[in-house]
Amino acid sequence: MDKYIARQPILDKNKNVIFYEMLFRSNKENYYQAVDGNQATYDVISNTFLSIGIEKITDGKKAFINFTKELLMNETAMLLPKEYLAVEILENIEPTDEVLTVCRKLKKMGYTIVLDDFVYDSKYLSMAIIADIIKVDFIQTKGIERKRIVDKLKSYNISFLAEKVESREDFEEAVEYGYEYFQGYFFSKPEIISEHDIPNNNKINITLMQKIYDDIFDLNAIEDIIKRDLSMSYKLLKLVNSSYYGLRCEIISIKQAIMMLGIDEVRKWITLLVFKQAAEENHEALLMSTVVRARFGELLANNIELKDISSEVFLMELLSSLDVILNRPIDEILSGISVNEEIQKALNGENNILGIMHEMLNCYQCGDWTKFDIYALALGVTNVNVSEIYIEALTWVNDFDISKI
Repeated sequence: MDKYIARQPILDKNKNVIFYEMLFRSNKENYYQAVDGNQATYDVISNTFLSIGIEKITDGKKAFINFTKELLMNETAMLLPKEYLAVEILENIEPTDEVLTVCRKLKKMGYTIVLDDFVYDSKYLSMAIIADIIKVDFIQTKGIERKRIVDKLKSYNISFLAEKVESREDFEEAVEYGYEYFQGYFFSKPEIISEHDIPNNNKINITLMQKIYDDIFDLNAIEDIIKRDLSMSYKLLKLVNSSYYGLRCEIISIKQAIMMLGIDEVRKWITLLVFKQAAEENHEALLMSTVVRARFGELLANNIELKDISSEVFLMELLSSLDVILNRPIDEILSGISVNEEIQKALNGENNILGIMHEMLNCYQCGDWTKFDIYALALGVTNVNVSEIYIEALTWVNDFDISKI
């Protein structure tokens, strides 16, 4: 249980996912030690990326991976293809002649060089002008310093990445100052923007959600709502006829599709389709991280003593982001549908089993391993290869290609 790996999206100013940063830890007792930083990176590269394929974990996007001085000097980066790797150089690495030589060599070979947690200092200029991307921590820096870094270095053909972007104000300021890439909690859980009316398609989605969670499952009423929405009808039929289910005969009617899936699967997939349909293009990061978390939670529950609630875990995680997608507070959304009471309690902050699971999954995605361990212990997540299950969830989402449903 002591080896963890997760990914965090890096976006452009249009909120499209461009890269992923890999978050990992190899040993829970020693993960603050430098030696463990070496082992963590090497383990992920040798045991995960080389065996599974880095492009599968990052969906074909380039991965930012932290490199200690030791790993940089022994050319570990060259184990991975330059098309899928951004070499992220930690802020505590001094720009010695030997370090600069290795960085120039990697750049000449076509690898992307990234400087982590950059603070402007003339002694780091020699390193900065080699870099392709410079990351600036928006929690540790103030507005003047954030702008100064860009102004001083933009003539060197460097791109700037704002990390730990926690609010809309941070994002807008970064765009104004000339930052091209963005990373942080704001993109995995954006703010709800108040509006006076719910768009038409969202009204239909909410009505459909109400029907599928009613205590009495009204097949005809659900069929009628779906049939009135051409896009939803197409997506549902595309789903049931996909290779995921491997049916011998084609399903051609909405009623057939609902009956074939069954109540639990209908609730799961309709919630996912509503989520996808209601999400605008600039919610790509939220959509992907939510679906990965839902599948991860479902698989994790199946591997511990929580198999009987694995479907609820999947639904809970999808529902947890609907407040942003539908532009309504979560308690307002939940009050309008007859969703499982334990899910409602969990999403309203109660520490029941589902609530603990929800917090645990969020901690994992954020790379907060210390809190993850606490929640994992409470749920009995022992003797389980968590990172393997997480990668299985990523692979499932990539193979299923949620973006094309």
